[in-house]
Amino acid sequence: MTPFRSLLSDKEADAVLTYVRNSFGNDAKPVSPAKVKRVSDEVKAQTSFSTWIKS
Repeated sequence: MTPFRSLLSDKEADAVLTYVRNSFGNDAKPVSPAKVKRVSDEVKAQTSFSTWIKS
């Protein structure tokens, strides 16, 4: 997550991510709150924007 992580709960973040993934005609699976929590926990100490993408 970006430094904005304190503004959204995991459930709100998964809703936003799912919306974005399904915009523009994409048919992607929903992002789960568990995945948002897992990634958020992995980058908890990070204080700037990420320069890598992990799936």
